[in-house]
Amino acid sequence: MPAEDSRTLEQAFAVLGRAQALSIRGDEQIRNGRSPWRTLDLCNEAGISINVYDEPGLAHSPRADEGMKLSIYSLKPDSDWKPLARHLLNEIEKIWPEKTKFRGPGVQVVSFEDAMQGRP
Repeated sequence: MPAEDSRTLEQAFAVLGRAQALSIRGDEQIRNGRSPWRTLDLCNEAGISINVYDEPGLAHSPRADEGMKLSIYSLKPDSDWKPLARHLLNEIEKIWPEKTKFRGPGVQVVSFEDAMQGRP
């Protein structure tokens, strides 16, 4: 993800965090003046955790085409993560139309609705 896209995502997360009472945290590893990885996290008291992981240091690697990885976890069994996930994914779709791919267990691409079913 280019640096300007990273800043755009951070801004979108900040807006979502304020609107949904989510805490935000970012982290980035710097080696030799370059960033091999960076992460951005949102979480709330209900136990919902959203993580975006990016590896810009792999720009010349076969993994570079994988883009950023977004994970949404429910740490408590009764947390309703789906409305928040839908809201976030709609915002991401507005910023980067038709760029999001959903992957199921393994690496196969799945539909948005299949992804929203979650994993057992």
